[in-house]
Amino acid sequence: MTIFRSTNLALLKTISVLIPLLFMLPSAHAQVCGDSEPDAGEQCDDGNLANGDGCDATCQVEAGFECSSAISGQTTENLLQNGSFEAGDTGWNQSGIPSLPICTPSTCGSGNDFSIEQLSGGWFRAGDAVSAASATASQIVNIPTDATTLELAIWPAACEPEGGNGDTITVAIDGNEVFNSATCNSSASYDIFPSIDLAIASGGPYNDNTPHVIAITGMMDFTPGDAGSGTIYVDNVVLSRPLNPPIPPNPSACIELFCGDGVTSAGEQCDDANLIDGDGCSSSCQIELPDSDGDGVTDDVDNCTLVANSAQIDSDADGFGNVCDADLNNDGVVNFIDLGIFRSVFFSNDADADFNGDGVVNFIDLAIIRGQFFQTPGPSGLIP
Repeated sequence: MTIFRSTNLALLKTISVLIPLLFMLPSAHAQVCGDSEPDAGEQCDDGNLANGDGCDATCQVEAGFECSSAISGQTTENLLQNGSFEAGDTGWNQSGIPSLPICTPSTCGSGNDFSIEQLSGGWFRAGDAVSAASATASQIVNIPTDATTLELAIWPAACEPEGGNGDTITVAIDGNEVFNSATCNSSASYDIFPSIDLAIASGGPYNDNTPHVIAITGMMDFTPGDAGSGTIYVDNVVLSRPLNPPIPPNPSACIELFCGDGVTSAGEQCDDANLIDGDGCSSSCQIELPDSDGDGVTDDVDNCTLVANSAQIDSDADGFGNVCDADLNNDGVVNFIDLGIFRSVFFSNDADADFNGDGVVNFIDLAIIRGQFFQTPGPSGLIP
């Protein structure tokens, strides 16, 4: 069935109401953009169909915005602890073969994503034995008058109808059988979603504001000549009651993003909540690398990281800028050999010995070579 919102809302959105396992949902609702509920295909839902507020009329996040996820409302609560078995045996007593019938990835591996398994990794498992097996999970729960049904999902993965009673799942309340799946048919691929009316179930009514024992049992028959005992899975056991008052949905909240807002968003490497350069995060929200000598060239690409040389003159192209490279013979150290070379070009325009780049080798350059005597050239961000 498809429902359409009126066209004056500028939106036509198909709504599927045939949602598998509808009883599993805390609050069943049609999938509609603008209802504050999270739905498939929606990046956000802020409770309206307006454009320009961060979440557009098709429930997609608009450029330049970030939006939180919408949170579903809740009209009912499950009175059973861990009815989907996602938390392992929490809330359930276990017995039989296998001795731990509640299965999670930590106890029996990830298994298959069965059609009843809406949340990955937890189910009640009966079977996987090479002989007759009976496994039970039970818990005690107070059933109020407004809790009218007990629901569950069953998937007979592999079962044996031959001999004895076959392979079955039963549900009992206070020892009274209120559901029996009957002998399964392993040649058919099907799921079972029983809904047990607590007011008229055998031995009931059970919704009488008193505690009751709810037990799920897998009976796995084994007869000589069978291919082996089967496996049946149970999941999403729900004993629900209405919430009064219900919990409303929490719509998406959207904020507009800009450099300097304190939120690092797409295209930004950082955002320190200001537009000041030189503090590590630039006015364009890009990470600023250190510039130790303050010459406007960051250390990672500065050929003299500790001596200012904005012109980056490197006449011998060895990766060391002239201002920190008085090693004229490139042997790795400034010594008397370099001093001799320097003297031979004194008052010339020799590019290598013109350390300060003023066009002439003079006393300024002599002071530079003296300051580097017996030292190595650099350091340079270009040389590891």
